[in-house]
Amino acid sequence: EVIFAISMLRDEAVGGYPDVFLEAIQNVTTTLHEKPVKVGSVRQRCFYTPEYMAFLSSDNRDTRTKMSYETFFDVGKNRTQQWINKFAGTWDQSTRIFDSNILIYRYADVLLLSAELNNELGNTADAVEELNKIAKRAYKVDNYYPKSLSKEEVNSKILDERMKEFA
Repeated sequence: EVIFAISMLRDEAVGGYPDVFLEAIQNVTTTLHEKPVKVGSVRQRCFYTPEYMAFLSSDNRDTRTKMSYETFFDVGKNRTQQWINKFAGTWDQSTRIFDSNILIYRYADVLLLSAELNNELGNTADAVEELNKIAKRAYKVDNYYPKSLSKEEVNSKILDERMKEFA
């Protein structure tokens, strides 16, 4: 899946931008740290809108949704926690280690670019075939997208898959 990434190793640097994707440690009941709520050291400043979360979870077969975000109601703090799962690093001895690689190019990006190019060249059936490679992994369904889609519909589906794949 990964074609090119910036490697991040433990003790290579301190801090990390994904810390702003996580729930602030002081806002989460201690017993829930990492089980299930991913926590960071600062107040969360990045989160998905309800509309985007609804879009990401619009098909319950989509395996990417849980990797994109999670929510959990924390009874002890009487609040719903929300965090972005990607690039969270490793939780070790009550400390967040930002060792998640930063992905630059992924195979999914190549497939979506190929779909876009094929579609623009009038090869809509080939574009749908590329989209279905993405969909097979995400939804676990063969031929998720029918080959009868129009050029405009394929463009729309390419954008949808981009928004889900690279959330």
